[in-house]
Amino acid sequence: MTKGRVVAGCFALSAVAICAVVGAWWLWVVLGHEARAVGRLVDAGAVARVNHCRLLGSTGYMRENDHVFECAPEDVRAADAGGMEWGRIDLADEHDAALFFRARRLMDRYVQPPVEWDQAEAWYGDPQGLLGMAFRVNAGGRCYLVLEVF
Repeated sequence: MTKGRVVAGCFALSAVAICAVVGAWWLWVVLGHEARAVGRLVDAGAVARVNHCRLLGSTGYMRENDHVFECAPEDVRAADAGGMEWGRIDLADEHDAALFFRARRLMDRYVQPPVEWDQAEAWYGDPQGLLGMAFRVNAGGRCYLVLEVF
């Protein structure tokens, strides 16, 4: 065997190993993203540990990104059940609408069919142990949660 073939073989083997490691990491990121995002929702005290939440969309794969979920209404934890305190948002009020602007923009982007905002009810909450805001929206018989992380 010549020296050139040995070098080429080592190079090919290295390339295969690098592709395998990068591919495995990418699968971990993509496939585990929803589970990690729902876990953050549970850790924030917004929903029960056993829940029916599914991730509709997020702004990326980093911890500091925002997430939009659709959940069953019974999954949302009230303060008396160890969950977070929920405060009502008046969507017609200018100050409340400004507070809710970012969450509304995310929901408009990820929720299909779009939310009928004139019939929606919204609340905000302060996640436990997380620097951010949580929003809950009931619209059209569906319940949505938005987790904004600062």
